[in-house]
Amino acid sequence: MSDRRIVKVPPGISSENLKGGGTSGLVAAWPGQTAIKFPHGEPDDILRCVKEGDIYERFENVSGRRPSSLLEYRGRTEQGILLEFAERGSIREYYRNANPMPSVTILLCWARQAAEALAFCHAHGVLHGDINCSNFFLTKDLDLKVGDFTSSAMDESTTSLYSITHQLPDADITTQHTEIFAFGSSVYEMATGTPPFVGLDDEDVEHRFRQKQFPDLSDVKMLKEFISRCWSLRFDSMNDVLEAINSERRGVYATADIPAKTVIETSPVIVLDPLENQQHVEHTQLLHYTYNWPYHDERSGKRANTQAIILGLGSMFNHSTLAQNVGWERDVDKLLVRYTALRDISQGISYGARLTFQDADVYAVTANEADALDTLNRIEI
Repeated sequence: MSDRRIVKVPPGISSENLKGGGTSGLVAAWPGQTAIKFPHGEPDDILRCVKEGDIYERFENVSGRRPSSLLEYRGRTEQGILLEFAERGSIREYYRNANPMPSVTILLCWARQAAEALAFCHAHGVLHGDINCSNFFLTKDLDLKVGDFTSSAMDESTTSLYSITHQLPDADITTQHTEIFAFGSSVYEMATGTPPFVGLDDEDVEHRFRQKQFPDLSDVKMLKEFISRCWSLRFDSMNDVLEAINSERRGVYATADIPAKTVIETSPVIVLDPLENQQHVEHTQLLHYTYNWPYHDERSGKRANTQAIILGLGSMFNHSTLAQNVGWERDVDKLLVRYTALRDISQGISYGARLTFQDADVYAVTANEADALDTLNRIEI
């Protein structure tokens, strides 16, 4: 008996319309920037496609904002389900077609978009079940869309069927932790272009993950610690994952190696009148973005300290006295701050997101105040 599958292709669809497929069905272009996903002929494939439609309809009917990083659901036909068409295919296809590695900014955007969609799924009773870069799709503008819910669990447990590079060792069913582990491997692939441990056999990959011998992250351009935390199960939920990514995105990244003593940024300064600061700024969010600054009080004729807002990159640095990479010096006369590399900075270094800090300066206002080199930033790797 032949084991060949018979696929009923929707009317008007030819082989030229086919855009991809997986274990349960095929995807073809449909009029109106839409794709139709239809099952292979086996009963199980049909049931999985029906379940996927049910999941999309659940998402459509929930109250509150639905993230734009989920493929848009456009209804059903007799043959299958209609979905938003992602012109560039999956991230895995993107790399397979020899496209250049995106910037750190785009990679971080992908990670956030995927985490936002998955957090939404979990909040509404759906575990994706197959998180990987084949199911993260890209629009023509390189926005990420999460799709393919044929392996998903909806209000139930289901067998964990991840590929070995995304499978949490010894996990038999899909849980939030299996999802987070797989997400770590997916972000690794986003940042490198290949899945973890490419070239190793399945048994070796499984052994290494079980022993927590994770892939070398030294050449990964972003989210190094984050990926390790996913693999080490140091997140309890996809909401925690999303929060961690959002924290990273508000930081500053070195997109190239920066030699020591390089001037990184020159930022103008807005000096606040002490009274204005006390009566207004201290009662707003601006309070978290102000810095101590020498000030000549015209009312008393004395020099004192007030607060200043430093524009530009400086307001994004996370200040610290430990292992700092970047220092700043004030130019009091010109109302400027110059940021300088204190030592060689490697590409990919993250400066974190915490925008409040205890100023490391001990201010004794002198004529040489502008020459003081104050320390910033503990490295986050």
